[in-house]
Amino acid sequence: MAEEMCSHQPQACVGAFFKMEVEDEHLAPVVRLKLLAYNLHLVETRKEKGFTQGELAQLTGIPAGRIGEIELLRRVPTPEEAEEIASALEKPLEWL
Repeated sequence: MAEEMCSHQPQACVGAFFKMEVEDEHLAPVVRLKLLAYNLHLVETRKEKGFTQGELAQLTGIPAGRIGEIELLRRVPTPEEAEEIASALEKPLEWL
């Protein structure tokens, strides 16, 4: 369940990680790996586009501190934030 959730709904995956809602303790490492991959994917793409966190913040209207928290997995992006980030990085929302 958690593995499928992480594949199709990374926001729910992040939320599960923060709330520790992973019922099966054997799936917890899968959730953590998915989160790390999500983080790496986001940061690498931002850097490939040549954006700093501040520049991405300006493009999206999301405060730079919040961009940093999202990248560090300290905050789950809202659906609106996810849309703004995907748009600024010229990626489909599903990419996030």
